[in-house]
Amino acid sequence: HLDFKSAPYPLNNDKGKRDLAQDVSEFANAAGGIIVIGIETEKPEAQHADVAKTLHPFEHTHLNEEQYYGVVEGWILPRPEHVTVTWHPPAGGGVEGLASIIIPPQPEALKPFIVRKALVEETGKTAGAYVGIFERIRAGTSPRSPEEIQQLLHDGRRFGALDERLEALTEQVERLTKIVEGLRVQPPAP
Repeated sequence: HLDFKSAPYPLNNDKGKRDLAQDVSEFANAAGGIIVIGIETEKPEAQHADVAKTLHPFEHTHLNEEQYYGVVEGWILPRPEHVTVTWHPPAGGGVEGLASIIIPPQPEALKPFIVRKALVEETGKTAGAYVGIFERIRAGTSPRSPEEIQQLLHDGRRFGALDERLEALTEQVERLTKIVEGLRVQPPAP
């Protein structure tokens, strides 16, 4: 999967941070991918996906890698593994280059990756939370609806209850196995 952004994410506001977290989580929930920053796209009528149109290189000062990592760590739960943010200077020298965000395929055990943000009132009191699950499918985004998120949570709770029942059954089988083995060892009565 490959995506292009014409300019760095505006991480001075929550919308820019949410957009970055959403894009990274989409690829983390799919099979991984690369976001290239500094390339404008267009969607020709005959194409299903955007195609690169124009380079928009930028100075490294417009990309604070640590801030990007901070958004990934603070806005996505769990944190996707081994995400890299890199600024690429031009091959022939110069001050303007492109950047990439590489999201490698993630372990299934970590999925789904959830975008989260506490909603804080002006008083500093937490008023609620924003939660979203996004997945990259071909050239588009597939956000999960609140109903789908609730179903995932519900299914997880059901599996938790199944684990408890399986543990109880395993203990019973182990006890029965010991009883059967004890019967086999007993010599026949004279």
